[in-house]
Amino acid sequence: MYRVLIVDDHATVRQGVRQALDEQLHPDAQGEASNADEAIAMVEHDEWDVVILDVNMPGKGGMEALRAMKQHNPSLPVIMFSVFPPEQVAQRFMAAGAYGYVSKGGPAEELVQAIRGAVSARPTAPGAVCGCADAMAARDDSLTAWRL
Repeated sequence: MYRVLIVDDHATVRQGVRQALDEQLHPDAQGEASNADEAIAMVEHDEWDVVILDVNMPGKGGMEALRAMKQHNPSLPVIMFSVFPPEQVAQRFMAAGAYGYVSKGGPAEELVQAIRGAVSARPTAPGAVCGCADAMAARDDSLTAWRL
């Protein structure tokens, strides 16, 4: 049901996210990328239900990766993941097409809830574009820390 791509330049972070998702979400498949170029290639060659994308990585950063992923697959929900406070970065990423923003300092349940929301908001029609920012804005809870 869930095919999750975890993109972070820190192996320990990827391992921790993977473990939390195994325990709470039980995804069908998880992939890992340690940089933006690797992640973009994985999005271009494989089907993913959601991408968890680190904001700050060496080389291409999260914004460049987000734009490339959305250009290839506009309906792909991408959840930005960072230590930065949401008020500093979230609006910029959501305006660029991210589904939402989750702080690395928050509980794993926030990330799990964001993934569930992203997958349920994804359109099923071929070629449809995800109105993910609108879907997040309509929500009452603050599970993903920040929305437009």
